[in-house]
Amino acid sequence: MSSITRPTWIGQCQVRVHPGHDIPWAGNAQDGRSYVVIQADTQNEFEAALLTSLEELHLDLTGLEEVEPLLQHFARQGMSRPLVELAQQLNDDNRVVFGRFEPVNRGPLQAGNAETIDTQCRQESDSSITHLPPPPLGSEVEWGSLLQSDAEPLWAIVDGVNWPEIQSLLSEHLPPHACLYSTQDVQSQAIAPWLVRLEPDNPITYIVQARPQDSHALILFQSQSQLKALRDHFRLFTLVWTPADEQAPIYFRFYDPRVLTDLFSALDPWKQTRFCAPVSAFYVPLSPWLRVPEWAKLDQPLPLTAALDSYQQRLLKLAPADNLPDNVITGSRGFRITAKEFEQFGFLNACRQQNSLAITLHQHYAERCSMDDYLRYAALAPKLGKQFDCHSTKHVKTLAQCLVLLGEHFPQNYPQALTFLKDKHKSAHERIEGLWQWVPQGLLLQKLESTYEQQVGHESNDNDQTMEDLFSPLKGGTQ
Repeated sequence: MSSITRPTWIGQCQVRVHPGHDIPWAGNAQDGRSYVVIQADTQNEFEAALLTSLEELHLDLTGLEEVEPLLQHFARQGMSRPLVELAQQLNDDNRVVFGRFEPVNRGPLQAGNAETIDTQCRQESDSSITHLPPPPLGSEVEWGSLLQSDAEPLWAIVDGVNWPEIQSLLSEHLPPHACLYSTQDVQSQAIAPWLVRLEPDNPITYIVQARPQDSHALILFQSQSQLKALRDHFRLFTLVWTPADEQAPIYFRFYDPRVLTDLFSALDPWKQTRFCAPVSAFYVPLSPWLRVPEWAKLDQPLPLTAALDSYQQRLLKLAPADNLPDNVITGSRGFRITAKEFEQFGFLNACRQQNSLAITLHQHYAERCSMDDYLRYAALAPKLGKQFDCHSTKHVKTLAQCLVLLGEHFPQNYPQALTFLKDKHKSAHERIEGLWQWVPQGLLLQKLESTYEQQVGHESNDNDQTMEDLFSPLKGGTQ
């Protein structure tokens, strides 16, 4: 056995068997529980390795608790020979070792209990849903209404990436808060999501309220659950399985208001219900870059060209539909993003990217075009990028700028531009850079062509006028 150089972590997991696979414990119970030890540097790495191993065993994770370094576990509860023997099975080729699985009989679902939520909220195949479920609930509310004395407790999940100063603010004002990542690494915590209780008498509440909404730094929700229960619940969704990687889960940034809004359009209703289990309603700050779903109702819809301050203090309330059909929340698979849902997330993201690019073009070129034109160019640019294998955000933006400056017949009417774009001996970056350096020449050609057409048209009109003048006396019948 190779020497173990990485730290050993331990946790107790509850799992469910995938339908159609053998039950790896005694009895007929679909759920089981076991200790697991894993070589990992952090808890996030522990959880990722656990999810990967469970997938190989055809098991879904429905609950996880008591996750900590093994030495810390022994210091807290004393040495345990079975756990020592379990850890001794670890080596460089066997980084995950499960103890003996014991069957678990499922009890009634308790609101806010993250460990049992997955046991009742299960996926149903598309063929079993006999009719289209009602859409989610979406309406506009004002920030101030959430701070009234009779309102439910208000919480926020703040994105450390989009609000780098949040840690220092939490340390200064000390509201009830917790990091949704388990890491103690300072750099990792700096980009982590933070769960924060927004109390009326704490300054952090009004700092959050004043945060510019176009920073997309937070989501809000109301819940009667306690801090630990909410943290346990939302930690189940920081990593999810998607078709993007069948070998490992990926991070799910549901705490970005743009992503949360798309979640309510992309996910099956039962998954929305499970995600919202301890939550009365979510609230996302409105901004021009947030895609308002067609089923949501705003008091006063704003155009994409509206000033940013016109969005401030306006929130979109989101919640699953009431009275979902019973057969929507049935099935047996765990929470994972299906291929259909993943495709829908991609489509919604593309729509947001198109709007964002149109806004950027409008801000840069002002009234050169109408917003409809900017939207059309923002839709055409990715297609050109795909056609010429220039897919990055910067490349697409440059192509959109060329469309604005040179017109919708770019690049067909500009042979030299086509030469740049079709040069197979250069990278996409080199081709786009060369194209952009050529644009002033293209604008000059455009101006010369326009001037020439105007002159030709003017000369033609002069000639026509001259002919009319020559024959006008004849029309008068006099000489």
